[in-house]
Amino acid sequence: MSSMEVDGFEVVEMESDDSVSMEKNPGRSYEEFINDPTPVKTYHVNGISYLLKNAVNGDNIRKLVLEHGNCMTCYARTKNLFSICGQEGPCFLSNVQSEYDGCERACIHKIRQAVLNVNKKLINPTVVIIDKDTFPDVKDGIDPETNLPFEHFTIKPDKFTTPENSEKFRTIARDIMIYKDRIQKLSEKNAVQSVKMIYYRLDDLERPNHWKGVFKWVMDNHNRLENYNNHIKSGNPYLWPKGKENEIKFLMYCMTTGRIDYDGETIVNKDYKQSSNIIDFLSYSTIEDSLREMDNRSNPENYMVSQLSRNLKKNAVKSKWGISISWEGKYKDDMDLELYWYHPNSDRMISRIYYGEKIAFTSYNGTEYKTVQDFDANASGVEAEPSENFSCTPYGRYVIRVNNYRRKTHGRDIPFTVIISQEGNDPIIIERTWPHDRHEGNFMVIGEHTFSEITSPELVMSTKAASRAKAVCSEWDEFIGEPKSIIPTLENLSVPVHTWEKKKSSSNPSINSLTSSFMDMAVSTVEENAGRSKRRKVYLSERDNTPSNITELVTYLSTGEHTLKVDWRSYTPGYVTEIITKTKVTKRPYSLCHYPEKYKVPDRPSSERPLSNARFDPSWFIWTSSRDVDVEAIIKFGTNWFMVLKGATLPVNNSDYPLGGGFHPGALNPTYHNKHNYQWTFCNTRILPELPSGSGTPIIGSFLVTNEVEVFLDGKKIRIKTN
Repeated sequence: MSSMEVDGFEVVEMESDDSVSMEKNPGRSYEEFINDPTPVKTYHVNGISYLLKNAVNGDNIRKLVLEHGNCMTCYARTKNLFSICGQEGPCFLSNVQSEYDGCERACIHKIRQAVLNVNKKLINPTVVIIDKDTFPDVKDGIDPETNLPFEHFTIKPDKFTTPENSEKFRTIARDIMIYKDRIQKLSEKNAVQSVKMIYYRLDDLERPNHWKGVFKWVMDNHNRLENYNNHIKSGNPYLWPKGKENEIKFLMYCMTTGRIDYDGETIVNKDYKQSSNIIDFLSYSTIEDSLREMDNRSNPENYMVSQLSRNLKKNAVKSKWGISISWEGKYKDDMDLELYWYHPNSDRMISRIYYGEKIAFTSYNGTEYKTVQDFDANASGVEAEPSENFSCTPYGRYVIRVNNYRRKTHGRDIPFTVIISQEGNDPIIIERTWPHDRHEGNFMVIGEHTFSEITSPELVMSTKAASRAKAVCSEWDEFIGEPKSIIPTLENLSVPVHTWEKKKSSSNPSINSLTSSFMDMAVSTVEENAGRSKRRKVYLSERDNTPSNITELVTYLSTGEHTLKVDWRSYTPGYVTEIITKTKVTKRPYSLCHYPEKYKVPDRPSSERPLSNARFDPSWFIWTSSRDVDVEAIIKFGTNWFMVLKGATLPVNNSDYPLGGGFHPGALNPTYHNKHNYQWTFCNTRILPELPSGSGTPIIGSFLVTNEVEVFLDGKKIRIKTN
């Protein structure tokens, strides 16, 4: 450093110093920058490497890329690369280290800044599985002037997915968010506890191994959630990861673990598929009810029939006679059912009906008969629940044969179920197995079947009981006449009724504010999109036992103002009828009509029946804006407790719940029973119940046939015993 004096001031001059540079940092050359081997960090789970593609607009970024070097290859690549994000953020040009890397005009740095700006937030990201061919090489094309390769923008991942895993899991990864709803429901805090309660009782089941795999999968997912305990907040009902990135990481873990079934074309996570049952089991009234239903659903006969029923409904098949085949979805084989249709009492064949000839006709005495294959399975694609059905006729007889037309399951036997159904009869269920060493074309003959005519009640009456009815007709007319079936009202009931002072709605917290409930997939989605809070099912772990029984409950209600509500989807429908005749001919004043099962006429309530599949639906109510409904009164009919529900009515044209008038067998006094019981029970489906005219609360609600029920007393959820 030297100095000199100028106009009285001392001027200090800096001596040259190699450690201090006044020039700008030039950055790396384009060649150094573009060939930087530093990779981006991908996400990894179960042998799969993936990145996230953000749903953001990149028009401005592509414009900047074009301005940089007018390279159409880089411009085209940018469209697919600018929104790719990894563990450390956006991947595109992530190796930019300084402002002037790769370009003196700093335009690559500007592109990188634009990439960071548009990808600040993940918006509807999708999963991109990374294999060796996902991103193009840096080098592409030859510069004719230098005879050197052109070098373009790309992304260099740190790891790749094997070709086998890439092909196997690509569809699951692509659609990962569709699995969120169910897995999130299973991750509710009370669901986690309820799963454990059932898991420890699995050995009490008839077929525990049917359920152990899926329960272990669910519990493993719960354990995985412990990694996200920083997101678990007080009052949050879900143990759920915070943010889209962690949410996708968790879903990818769930869907790539457990029992994976892959046949080279279709992948199925069997545990995810089976887990839809668990959501139902967690909300039954008692753990014994849950276990009983688990045994019911694991029965091969039951779940094959249910699988067929879903396919019949999906294909709008309403035949009164049917021959069907069902098999488990894990077997991708194209199992084919075919029928040989013969004239009655003859070896003369009408037609062979199969996938190549789906419809056959014949006529007899002016009546035309038809047999049709309604739907096929696994012919052009693989189905999750394969079934085939033929709509048949009572004319002639059928020889039933099965063939494995296209084998895809090698080295394993394939169990299947043939179901023969006729309206009004229990289905005939035939369990068979296609051996692993049986070849295509070696048809398996299942048997033959002849359907019968479905006799109408009028025909039954005219043929079976015409003479008897005629002999006692005068006595019927004198004492019974033209009976009517009426739904009585609370106001005119002749048995004791438990009612109470109702709290005003403004002082009564709704069930919606106390608990949420799982609706079916479609309903919950609509509610979520509409911005309304979801309701959830009440789980086993939340059950509470005070007051302890229904007697204590009605005693408690008798003092003060109270509200009593129930979730109607947890109750079976029923009603009470009063049969009006000329004179008193029945043992009891009222008939109790309870639905133990859907699709069947109601019968007397009984706690000895198997767990019911019947539940209230909106057709049972004048209005229904939510799942909770007020209980108007509690009545005891003999040994049967009954809850009258506010706004309940009889369903109109609901084929799930055919009405009955309450003309039960054995209801007549002994004086009339021997002569008139047949005609009496005949009336059950002929004389249907009528709603009372004028005002009044009809006796429509639910019989308490289970050992325990759940109610909401003054806004508090409780469990009460009913016996």
